[in-house]
Amino acid sequence: MANPKMKTLTILAEYFKKKGKILSIREYQTQDDAPVRVAIVKRTFSSWARMVGMLNHTFPNLESEINEPKATPKKTVAKATKKKGD
Repeated sequence: MANPKMKTLTILAEYFKKKGKILSIREYQTQDDAPVRVAIVKRTFSSWARMVGMLNHTFPNLESEINEPKATPKKTVAKATKKKGD
């Protein structure tokens, strides 16, 4: 990927999938494990909103993948056994 915008978008898309939502700039700034600095995002895309728009355009299924309900494990119920004489 020679295009810096695509590289940045791909990194951020994977990060947002891991976080479970597309973070606002304030939320993103508070993260300790942010993969790309906010200054780099602003320099590359001119604004956070433009980056989000390009992210939605480039990865149209991203929000549906993020909002996809997680499969919950089925609960198993152990049957009670009766002892003779009870």
